[in-house]
Amino acid sequence: MADAKVGPVLKAITDKAAAARGDVAAAVKDNPALVAMMERAMQRMTVESMLKQAGTDAESIKQLNRVLQGIKKDV
Repeated sequence: MADAKVGPVLKAITDKAAAARGDVAAAVKDNPALVAMMERAMQRMTVESMLKQAGTDAESIKQLNRVLQGIKKDV
């Protein structure tokens, strides 16, 4: 998440996962403490777990893999 190139891609995934849990997100959005707690919980999740939470299909996973592989590593 801290990487300037990868972070925005993963942020999009976390946003999609949060949207998939619309009922929870709606209940939490007005409580800053709960928002912070949910963000911390999502930061501890693996990318695979986030994809499952978001209900991502196989083609979207392949597309994400292509995007992430296209990001050059800083050495």
